[in-house]
Amino acid sequence: MKRIAFFDLDYTLIPYDTLLLFTNYILQKNRWRTFYLLYLPLLLPLALLRILNSGQLKRRFLCFLFRMQSEYLIRLSQSFVETEVLPRLYPEVLEELKAHQQAGDLTVLNTASPEFYVQFIARALKFDHCFATRIALPPRLPFHQTLLRANNKHIQKLRSMPAELLSPALTARVDQPFDYAAIHEHCLKDAVTYTDSAADLPLLAIAGNGVLIHPSPALEKRGQGKWKVLRPKRPYRGSAGRLLRSMLMALGVFYGR
Repeated sequence: MKRIAFFDLDYTLIPYDTLLLFTNYILQKNRWRTFYLLYLPLLLPLALLRILNSGQLKRRFLCFLFRMQSEYLIRLSQSFVETEVLPRLYPEVLEELKAHQQAGDLTVLNTASPEFYVQFIARALKFDHCFATRIALPPRLPFHQTLLRANNKHIQKLRSMPAELLSPALTARVDQPFDYAAIHEHCLKDAVTYTDSAADLPLLAIAGNGVLIHPSPALEKRGQGKWKVLRPKRPYRGSAGRLLRSMLMALGVFYGR
């Protein structure tokens, strides 16, 4: 088997949450769609009480796409990737990706972001495989979107990949409750995972090597001595700067870089 390099997307290849960046892009092109977001504060208590999981929240958050034609969504997704995503990618992480590709490694983009635009990111960056949250695209989108499979996050990132990308021992464990040690015992020794988040511990568990992008102190401590750390320059300072830009994007009023 070829060496495999697994890449997360949000805050790993790019210093933003691409779903929020996409929201910003859509709302600036269709300002009236901001009206649909007035519904979202009603979901906050359900989220805090964990009555709604991340997948259920995602399908409701995408309410701003209500009644959009799927063909138009795909055209916007292509334009979004070309104009908003590719210019914002971390050059240092792109260099890592290109080094893997030049070495003949298999490269895998594995993200919780929606597949309808992630597919164009994967194509532009020449990933061999792409796994993302799959969302149904009827001719006109409903108010609550339909996920074709579970939100592609945490252990679901392993479950979304075919057996040929994993060893038989790993394949036998992905449908069980997540156990980092049990999975890492059978990891792909030469593989490497790039991520910023502890939510990707399953991806880190299946690889013999890891590269953390601006990790939290807790994640950095966990990986001390075994995972490399990269801190490419970000267009904001700290968690406060990140939060402010995320809020502006969610409202469609972010105009920075």
